Amino acid sequence: MKMGMGNFSNRIVSQFSILALGLNVLSACGVDEGEESVGTTSSTGSTDSTDSSGSTVPTTSGVTEGPEDYCANPKFADSGPASGESYVCQGHVEGDFSYNKCLTGACGIAESKPIDGDTGDGVIPFPPDPASGEGADVQTCCDPAIESDMDNGAEAGEAACISACAHAACNEAIARFQALLDDPATWAGCPNQACEDRVKQSLQHYKGYVSQNFDKCLIAASNAGSTLMMTNPGCTDTLIKTGCLANGVLTMTCTSVAIDFDSNFETCEEAMHQPPEAVSQSCTIDLGGGEVRGGTEPVSARFESGSAVSRYFDCAESLCPFVLDGLDIAIEDIGDSAYELTNLTAELVVAAYGLSDGSVMEFAPGALRIHVSGEVDDGTGLVPFDAYGSNSATADGSHDSDLLSLGWVIFEAGGYTFSAYIEEADCVDL
Repeated sequence: MKMGMGNFSNRIVSQFSILALGLNVLSACGVDEGEESVGTTSSTGSTDSTDSSGSTVPTTSGVTEGPEDYCANPKFADSGPASGESYVCQGHVEGDFSYNKCLTGACGIAESKPIDGDTGDGVIPFPPDPASGEGADVQTCCDPAIESDMDNGAEAGEAACISACAHAACNEAIARFQALLDDPATWAGCPNQACEDRVKQSLQHYKGYVSQNFDKCLIAASNAGSTLMMTNPGCTDTLIKTGCLANGVLTMTCTSVAIDFDSNFETCEEAMHQPPEAVSQSCTIDLGGGEVRGGTEPVSARFESGSAVSRYFDCAESLCPFVLDGLDIAIEDIGDSAYELTNLTAELVVAAYGLSDGSVMEFAPGALRIHVSGEVDDGTGLVPFDAYGSNSATADGSHDSDLLSLGWVIFEAGGYTFSAYIEEADCVDL
């Protein structure tokens, strides 16, 4: 059995649509099991291509580069200067996060308001009060020689501001999701703890998704009218959905991308807004076990071998995104007098987004979405077994520079209850 688990003189006046992160509405409350869609689209209707692994590859070229390596984008190129000066880009970032609210068995019902702070239409503004003129500052870091380049300076400065604004917008989105997670008022409208957990799991999912797919976020942010398709949180697959935030769309705008050459005021070595820094690891699993309940009593299972791939994002907050990209564990055949499960594979359907304090990580209910396939013998002969499930309770574990472990992950699939844990696995950086 396998288990895979700011206002300045206007030099350029432009309205630049900087970020639209959208979730493809594939069903009323999510997508069919195992059929997630990730990618970018634009107002022209163009879509992404798909690589050999099935991952969506954006067809856009990404953040615009200037004709000279004057500016950090967001760091200086090897051929560029070692340092520069900070320049202000006109305007600021603002936008909103919209979503469908879920009731017991369906999403998109406007009467349910499980998240506080929205406008009453399932919209959370970024920043909380757009009329205040607040929002992420947009600055870039450039060689002062850019000012004397009459042929290319303005173009290079605008390209640098587009990049700086894209980075600011994507980081602003991550920070806003964290602010919502830190505020108990976010789930004040929930009738019970399960609803509260689904609100948190949804926000953890969207924060983790933007962190992990920051490059795709930048592509969408650098192309007016583009959107980035995101996956739904796992709670959209559950029978009871109250509190789940489905079909999330994040839209952010820069009021201008003009660089102000009169605003240089301090030395810098990189642009103001940097991408989230991640540590990716590959882990070899030698010890672990589990149980399967198909009748009245659970049957123990043992791991043969396995591997995992994870990604931890360092951040300024007390809790940072932790992503389980893949899990693949071989487990001995199991069964009792009533059934036998053989040749099973259980794979993570999509990346699982959790939170970590730097050593302990936690995955909210529904975050670990698992596809189990193989064969089952119920006394009448072998028949195909194919089912989906997600963790019914919070799953936690631990990680450090060279170890990964995971506590009990419990889920139901195909009429069976599966439980599994991973003891300390040796990891190496990728």
